[in-house]
Amino acid sequence: SLGHDLNDFYPGRWVIVKYGVGGTDLDLQWKPTGTYPAAGSGNMFNLALNWVFAAERASRSRLSVIIWNQGESDALDAGKAAAYATNLEAFFQAIWALRPTVKVVIVRMSTLNTMANAPAIRSAQDTFAAAHPTNVALVRHDEVPVDSPSTQGHQTQMYSLGTNAYPYVLNLLGLRLPAVPRFEFQAKTLASDFFDVSTDPHVINPGIVGWCWGFGDGATASTQNP
Repeated sequence: SLGHDLNDFYPGRWVIVKYGVGGTDLDLQWKPTGTYPAAGSGNMFNLALNWVFAAERASRSRLSVIIWNQGESDALDAGKAAAYATNLEAFFQAIWALRPTVKVVIVRMSTLNTMANAPAIRSAQDTFAAAHPTNVALVRHDEVPVDSPSTQGHQTQMYSLGTNAYPYVLNLLGLRLPAVPRFEFQAKTLASDFFDVSTDPHVINPGIVGWCWGFGDGATASTQNP
């Protein structure tokens, strides 16, 4: 759904590269200095980037956005969960050292996840996004239909997640989504109330920044709901 939604607004501009291995953690296997598998050579960081770089060459494209949907394996261990904020920052600093303009969409762990260390993961994700407001956005997994409260990888969830994530991708890249104007009013005996019920999908830098009402009798207003 992510590719379809992106292509609907900006056709022919997207290459999606998917890479992931279930049960891997950021504390060791995805860490830029870590190993994967634990007894072998290399790590998920380098394996994933090599995969992406190969896709760049094949498609003549350039990595622009990473959607990061990970954290359950780290939440299984209190020590790994406590280190998640540091590891998440180090991971993307290593990415930015190679691709300084890359934007990041973090899939925030659902509050329905009842693992004991899940709050630490969510806090780390919140902290990371707050520290990089122009480069990082959070997609809240609570907004996505849940098949199982403890996991984030089921097919229906991934489909819904793509639909939720695409506005953040466009916003981070500075590609605007059109606001949809819509207004309502409620007539009274000698007056009427007017309401702006427009939708503005540009969640990071909204396109609706002000109002200028004209009522046909010379009166004007600049509030949202006069």
